[in-house]
Amino acid sequence: MAKQQNVDISDVVDAGPGLAFITYPKAVTQMPVSQLWAALFFFMIFLIGIDSQFVAVEGFTANVMDSLPKRFNTPKSRMVIVAAYCFVSFLIGLCMTSRGGMYVFQLFDYYSASGMVLLFVCFMESIVIGWVFGADKFYDIIELMIGYRINKWLLICWKFLTPAITMGILMFQIITFKPIKYNKTYVYPVWAQAFGVMLAVVSIICIPTYIIFKLWNAEGSLIERFYSTKTPILKASRIPQKWKADKSQLFWACEDDLDDNSMPLSEIFVDA
Repeated sequence: MAKQQNVDISDVVDAGPGLAFITYPKAVTQMPVSQLWAALFFFMIFLIGIDSQFVAVEGFTANVMDSLPKRFNTPKSRMVIVAAYCFVSFLIGLCMTSRGGMYVFQLFDYYSASGMVLLFVCFMESIVIGWVFGADKFYDIIELMIGYRINKWLLICWKFLTPAITMGILMFQIITFKPIKYNKTYVYPVWAQAFGVMLAVVSIICIPTYIIFKLWNAEGSLIERFYSTKTPILKASRIPQKWKADKSQLFWACEDDLDDNSMPLSEIFVDA
């Protein structure tokens, strides 16, 4: 395509939505049996979009149902939550189908859907799994669910590789950050840039805000609050036998043993 237009490759191929919906389709038309490849290409785009929606919907509904299991852990409640989430997402997506929709889409994509936000979330997830909850205990939970212990490679990733790589890339993106431009020419106004930054901050600030909220509402000293908030409360059937046998370390609590008169988890942990 660059040779046909007698321009540099960088002027033909550009990152962003134009790459998938302009550059690639134009390249497909120059291939043999272009109709077949075009159909396969857009079918692939459709599957990628559906797969992304599965991740978003399941991630949201699982959190809601796990937070309030007695109220929402039924098929009917799940259907209502999924329908509400999809309806709100549909309304937000409508603004991206207007004449200026591509500008809105790229603003959302640049600030909130990729880049620094995802890297920060991945970093925090790996830290929580590898160091706060504990990678070894996470392995025990997986073994309880699937019946065998998985390879140690994931433990190394959760504790060391993933946090180091994601934080390194995140710091690089922060240092080299540049305001968004559309098609390398249109510079978004200041209010639009501020809106994009707000989208990123809202996505990131949820994690530290929830941490502070949980610690604030816990009882005891700061260390006791930390241990009580990170102690999993599980049903008896979901506690690995290895944990029950290890009486020297009480890092879990059985839901069936707790009631309104139970000792606070912080005191249980300290006494153990």
